[in-house]
Formats: sequence, C-alpha cells, structure tokens
Amino acid sequence: MKILDWPVFKSPWLFWGALDAFLVVDFISRSLGRGRIPYVSDVLGALTLVDDFGWGHYALAVLAVVVHVSVIFSAVLLLKERRAGIYLSLAQIPFRLVFVLPSFSLLLVWARFSPGYSSWLMGALLLSSEIAKTRSLWRMLKTPRSAL
Repeated sequence: MKILDWPVFKSPWLFWGALDAFLVVDFISRSLGRGRIPYVSDVLGALTLVDDFGWGHYALAVLAVVVHVSVIFSAVLLLKERRAGIYLSLAQIPFRLVFVLPSFSLLLVWARFSPGYSSWLMGALLLSSEIAKTRSLWRMLKTPRSAL
C-alpha cells in the first residue's frame, strides 16, 4: 500500500485533524521531557517575567496557551468530522501565524532537526500551510457532506 493511499490522505477531516493532534502530542511530550507541566508551566513562567516585560507579555503568553488548547479541540472536532472543527480551525489561522504554529505541524519537527534552516523559508512554508488549510477548509464548508 502506497503512503498516499492511507486514509488520512483521502479525507481532509482526517488530514488536518491528525496534524493538529500531532502538534498537541509533540508539544506535550516535549514539555514533559523537560520536566514541565504542559500549558501550566508556560503560564506560570510568563507570570515570573511580568516585572521585566509587563502585563502585555503575560497576556500574549496566556493567549498562546489558549490557542494551543483550542488546537486540542479542533483536532478532536476534525477527527470526528464536525463542522465546528472547520470554524474553529479557520478562527485559529491568524493566531497560528502570530505564534508560529503551522497547521502542517511537521514543519516544527523539520525546524528542530535543521538548525541551519532559513527563517525566510520557514515563514514562507508557514504562510503556505495556512493558505492551503484555509482553502481546504473553505472548500469543505462549500461542499455538501455527501460529496466529501
């Protein structure tokens, strides 16, 4: 069986849901690997920097955690093929661009293992992944359920 014949590549629901799930699992495993509590340690760590950087930095850190947590919900909703997953995923896109959370989450793995990567290339790939996801999700909204 060819890789492109796998079910995840046949369904945009599974494709984007699996990539969101991968992002969540990757984030949680890296946090636990560093002895941190996922999400909680990030908020508490940002709180310790309030004196140096102000409350704006803390608000951004909390917003980043909210976006990460919303990815958990979008992953579940997309894997269950719920329309709410499409709407949530579309709402996440501007925040994913700001916080550099590519929808094609394998880009983050590539960046970790390619220390000399070009930040311009990563930016272009990030933007491309969000454009691809937006087009795909928009098409899913416009296509009757039976045709997907």
